[in-house]
Amino acid sequence: MPQITTIPASTEHVRTQLRMAAYCRVSSNSADQLNSYAAQVRHYTEYIGAHPEWTLCDIYADEGLTGTEANKRDEFQRMLADCKRGKIDRILVKNVPRFARNTSDFLTAIRLLKSLGVTVLFEKEGIDTANMNGEFILTMHGMAAQDESLSISSNVRWATRRRMADGTFIAGSTPYGYRLQGRELVIFEPEAEIVRRIFAWYLGGQGIQSIMIRLNREHPEKRWYRAGIEYILSNAHYIGDALFQKKFSTGTLPYRKLINKGQLPQYYVEEYNVPIISAEDFHAVQCLREQRATQGYSHEGQHTLSGKLQCSCGSGFRRRIVGDMVKWDCKNHILGVANCPMQAFPETVIYNAFISMVNKLASHRKYILTPMLAQLEQMQSRHSGAQQKVYEIDRQIADLTAQCHTIARLHSKGILDAADFAAQTGRVNQQVNILRAERRKLLREDEENDCLAEVRVLDEALGNITETQTVFDEALFAEIVQGITMISPTELRFCLLGGLEFIETVQRQERR
Repeated sequence: MPQITTIPASTEHVRTQLRMAAYCRVSSNSADQLNSYAAQVRHYTEYIGAHPEWTLCDIYADEGLTGTEANKRDEFQRMLADCKRGKIDRILVKNVPRFARNTSDFLTAIRLLKSLGVTVLFEKEGIDTANMNGEFILTMHGMAAQDESLSISSNVRWATRRRMADGTFIAGSTPYGYRLQGRELVIFEPEAEIVRRIFAWYLGGQGIQSIMIRLNREHPEKRWYRAGIEYILSNAHYIGDALFQKKFSTGTLPYRKLINKGQLPQYYVEEYNVPIISAEDFHAVQCLREQRATQGYSHEGQHTLSGKLQCSCGSGFRRRIVGDMVKWDCKNHILGVANCPMQAFPETVIYNAFISMVNKLASHRKYILTPMLAQLEQMQSRHSGAQQKVYEIDRQIADLTAQCHTIARLHSKGILDAADFAAQTGRVNQQVNILRAERRKLLREDEENDCLAEVRVLDEALGNITETQTVFDEALFAEIVQGITMISPTELRFCLLGGLEFIETVQRQERR
């Protein structure tokens, strides 16, 4: 007869207090919305603090951000990350639209939280995911929030297109070389002179890359990029005209910006603003750009190394095929050896350097990564009290924001004159800026958790290697390499997950 012993359930792991969090969001920076934001933060700070069985972990608050795309809300993503780290048991939200206006994002987040054992209480709707077995009611509320967002977005797009059609539309961004005064674009001469030089250089035979290098050398106060120069050379504002609806937002979630290739009408408004460039020069540039479009190097596309290679001079690399050999050239070197003397790198040299580095790391993993993981875990435990400090700062910011709104109301009613209003708001804003700087510092400490997670991924990837690598592993490269810097013709610096850097010496068999 078998002997059976009953092992009683342990109660040591049962948490006596729930670790609570709250999520707040406003969709604009208007005074009313920010007042609502401050009220939400203060409400949850007091509400959670009034329950002795609850422990406040943090208040996550996004200001002036859309609820239709979860990946654009930093605080929302930080909350999900903390849930994955096991820091939160329960989340409080004012209502479903505050949490998400996209049904897909809404359900994805709820399912993720449920799988992590985290429950959500939506106060206005009275929905508590801790007491729900199905998703039907949640789905209905999520769809209602999404429909409301779609309706608002549709009305905004209709009004915008009406203003485009009658020529009264004002773009959200001002072209370089102009300043917006009231409803008119006026020339800002220091920038306008640079615009004229860009057009003159291009018509004089210089390419965009050459112009970019020259501008960065002569005007170091601003960083210039190819895309910015190309945009200037093609912008009709510089001859006084405007082309509206070059891009458009999709009417369904998730909203996406697409280039208008005829799907919707465009509106070309002549004499919209004061010109900087003559129409003759502008059209000559467009013809020259079309001629050059069929010449030169092709784009790198989606190649594994694209965007990962950087020269010691700061420039990126381009891929080209010479006979049966594939090489990567420094973009500055392409313009002339005087700009950068770095030789071209055969693609096989880069592949072999990666293979060599991986084999070394895999064989010495326990001497390099294991001690590093231990150190990161110790640092993580030391910073565990940072969340409480962040919570206290959030409460102070909420109180100061409420003070600002009170001061603004007193000024609007004539109780405070302009001088007192400016002095008091300046004092409060200075305090808020100091608190936000401290908050960012505390959150940066929490980023060490992300570094720890990345090093763990790297350690796991290398731990799966059981044999010496002889062939370039594209998937492994994409997973662990963040970038490569070409230090010299024989040295490559690999930047890996977690910020780890390793220099690999290579042997070059051939010369360029």
